[in-house]
Amino acid sequence: MDNTNGRTQTSSSSARYVCPYCNLQLASRQSLHRHKQTKHPAEKKEEPTRDAIQCYECKTFSCRTMKDLIGHLNANHDHHFHIQHAELAADQDFEEWKSTLEKSSGTCFVKTYGSNKCEDHVTSYYYCNRSGTYSAKGTGKRALKSQGSSKISGKCCAFLCSTTTKDTGRVTVEYCVDHVHGTKRGHLKMSDRLRSLIVGKLSNGVDSKVVLDEIRDNLSKLDGRDKLVTHKDILNIKTQYNISAANRDSNDSKSTRIWVEDLRSQDYDPILILKEQGTEQFGLQKDQFLLGIQTEFQRDVMLEFGTSAVCIDSTHKTTQYDFLVTTLAIVDDYGEAIPVAWLISDREDETTLIPFLEALKNRVGEMKCQIFMSDLANNFYNAWCIVFPRPAQRLYCNWHIKKNWNRNVQSKVKGEKAQKEVTGLLEILLYEPDEGKFRKSLTEVLTRLEQLAPDFQKYFVTSYVVEDKIKLWATCFRRGAIVNTNMYVEALNRVLKDVYFKRRQNRRVDELLVVLLKIARDKGHERFIKLEKGKVTHKINDNRKRHQPGVALVEKVEVVNEGRVWSVPSSVDGEFYMVNKERESCNCKIKCNNCNVCLHMFSCACLDYLIHYVACKHVHAVKVYCDASERTQQEDVIECSESDDGTADVARVVDESNNDYFERVLCKSSVEVNLTDVKKAAKDQLSELMKVIESSQDVNAINCSLKYIKGAFATIKGLAVIWSDTDFEKKDNFPSNKKFEPQTRFYSTKKKKGPPVSKFSKPSVEEKGKLKEKLKKIEPRVCGFCFKEDDPCADGDVVLWNQCEKCKMWAHTYCDIQCSDVVTDVYICSLCR
Repeated sequence: MDNTNGRTQTSSSSARYVCPYCNLQLASRQSLHRHKQTKHPAEKKEEPTRDAIQCYECKTFSCRTMKDLIGHLNANHDHHFHIQHAELAADQDFEEWKSTLEKSSGTCFVKTYGSNKCEDHVTSYYYCNRSGTYSAKGTGKRALKSQGSSKISGKCCAFLCSTTTKDTGRVTVEYCVDHVHGTKRGHLKMSDRLRSLIVGKLSNGVDSKVVLDEIRDNLSKLDGRDKLVTHKDILNIKTQYNISAANRDSNDSKSTRIWVEDLRSQDYDPILILKEQGTEQFGLQKDQFLLGIQTEFQRDVMLEFGTSAVCIDSTHKTTQYDFLVTTLAIVDDYGEAIPVAWLISDREDETTLIPFLEALKNRVGEMKCQIFMSDLANNFYNAWCIVFPRPAQRLYCNWHIKKNWNRNVQSKVKGEKAQKEVTGLLEILLYEPDEGKFRKSLTEVLTRLEQLAPDFQKYFVTSYVVEDKIKLWATCFRRGAIVNTNMYVEALNRVLKDVYFKRRQNRRVDELLVVLLKIARDKGHERFIKLEKGKVTHKINDNRKRHQPGVALVEKVEVVNEGRVWSVPSSVDGEFYMVNKERESCNCKIKCNNCNVCLHMFSCACLDYLIHYVACKHVHAVKVYCDASERTQQEDVIECSESDDGTADVARVVDESNNDYFERVLCKSSVEVNLTDVKKAAKDQLSELMKVIESSQDVNAINCSLKYIKGAFATIKGLAVIWSDTDFEKKDNFPSNKKFEPQTRFYSTKKKKGPPVSKFSKPSVEEKGKLKEKLKKIEPRVCGFCFKEDDPCADGDVVLWNQCEKCKMWAHTYCDIQCSDVVTDVYICSLCR
């Protein structure tokens, strides 16, 4: 134990100071120092001083003062360092002189401890910022910066000693600006003036890259270290001063709590639920975290469109705490997704989702949706059914279905050829639009899978067939469903990460909260703009793209039931599709600008209509056929009602209540300002500016203000739309979004291998035809209704089978409930009746 200075640590909670000469224990360092001076003065004089200055070059010489060190360096190390003197009138003059000296000598003087105050004067000591020894504060995970530490592991002889006389205020300075090390601007500190400028701009919301751009535009006005400012320096200042619109505190949890308290104090509280970690609420574990959000706009949109379809899914990697963001979305009348609620949580099980959905129910009330779309897990659906009424229909996401199928085909089916065949059979089942053909094909596929891959057949029956699970994924049961995949939510998650987080990993919950509120705000404004101006959404585009192919089929349209049902042949395989009329007219926004048809007016049995839920080419063909055959003024009315610019909604006059609503919900901070008052305020500011310019003697300040004056002048001219009489002559005409033509570059002439062919690529029409022919030769061994070999309704061991005369599907006599009591010589299943 080193006790040269007399300090030792005992088992006591307080420190004890022991005299090294008589082993006396004392309570403080001051008492030990006093004891040595009075009881052991000779030994005390021989002790090395704590503040001894060691020579940086020889490491053997040490002294008490900087003067002695400079003398040693000049005498023994061939240096020519000089101590200089200066005298100034006041402290303000000293600060200006010190700043000028630092710029001219490339030195940064720092004050390592407080001033020595005496009766008639105050003495302050400043030393070179590079004096000292580097001491790592971290754990060593991060490497030292490339330029190394600014500390030289010794004492630099550059110093500055100022003495201020209390009576006169004059300052006497003794200083040396010579260094024992080289001078590098990279080891200096940023000036306080530039640091304050950066802090001011960041506080006013100026982007860090814009601040850096302005600094580099004015490099000629900067000195020393200020010329070396990087984007990282600005970000460090932003972190140091806690400058962020989202960061209310350096502690993320505390900052989030402050945000929640502020949001709850508003007229409309957007916080549905908050459960912090470390608390026990809602029957959840102590370490769980929940934060539910729903703005007023989101609530109103959910009440308007939430009864048709609800999509829900989670995304990860949104914070550094592995929290998940669960998004609840609906589809509006333009066919676009709008998020109506978010949940930030550490897990997504039923017990976590139920408190969130109960809080949501308190806002929107009992809401029964027609379609509930989620992934294949049951947690979202079960939690929804516990809180809200059971949806009329639950659908699996097609993308998740294919993903699971491919994964299990790889693990449970042996051989590449067998895997490809199984994938093709599943593809046929998934996209079969007719229920009768689907059930017949399913019986054949199950029989084939039992021969080809028994393990996969068992998995498939358990996960996708029994308990009527075929209705969750088969296309034939999705007629009229406005959603087919969960890509609406996936697209919203991609917008969150790519657009708002700019593909950068977010760390904090408070920043995530602010971004989600911004998304809700932006969606509200987009909705308002759509109602005011209209919008050509992807649904409207898909509708229009099918008009011309539909026109080519008009001559092939056949009437099945006058005014109700039409038959249109396929342009690919010659199969006929039945188009049924659902309604005479529709006021939706998703209409074709040529024939004024929408997806609600007709229904079709083709895959395009069932999967994409859009007015297919067969529907367009029937609509054009009906318009041509009616020979009435309806065509003229349609032409007059169509918009010239192609938008389906421009002619519609927006209800004044919409304007009032969006002004109230989205423009709460907007205030009507009188033009005269604005002009008066602008003139008053200009008068004040003229007075300041007249009194200012700083050329840089006037030049800086001149730049902003020019910008303001250009802005008001641009907003006033003052056009000049002359314009540039156009040499070429091209779209405004055209990209530059790439320059000629060297390229390799070596033939490259093509991309690997996916084992599970979608089968072609020809391959599907071959598989269907193969299925016809298979003798099914299961019923087309219960998909079992044994009849579950039969009393004895005898199983009664019937084959439909039309679709040729085999079924148990008692499974077809609608036909079990009908006595006929020829059996026709209930699907074909």
